[in-house]
Amino acid sequence: MDRITAELAAAMTGLERDGDGWRAAFRLPPAFVGFAGHFPGRPITPAVAQIQMGCLVLAAGTGLSPCPQPGRVDAAKFTRPLGPEEALTVRVLPAGTKRWKAFVLAGNERAAEFTLSFEDAP
Repeated sequence: MDRITAELAAAMTGLERDGDGWRAAFRLPPAFVGFAGHFPGRPITPAVAQIQMGCLVLAAGTGLSPCPQPGRVDAAKFTRPLGPEEALTVRVLPAGTKRWKAFVLAGNERAAEFTLSFEDAP
């Protein structure tokens, strides 16, 4: 497991069922490795970290290990910057065969959404 994935996994709490999918909470500390250089003076959670959070929720919910890596990410929309210590919720819901729709929420505000496509996902 790479360092970013390990730090994201350590920041994940409260995994629970969400309809046919799962949800979990994240709160990234200021020392999160993904903030390094992204951006100095105003750290923002990189899109790749948000996608990895979706993969981690899927892996934890389905029992997959290691965390699956998507073959494709479609319809990605990142609409709000996410900083350190923000309370985030990541929801992952089925969107077809081997496809999962992920949402990143800051409070009740949708900050990102994307579709993960997997060759070996459940």
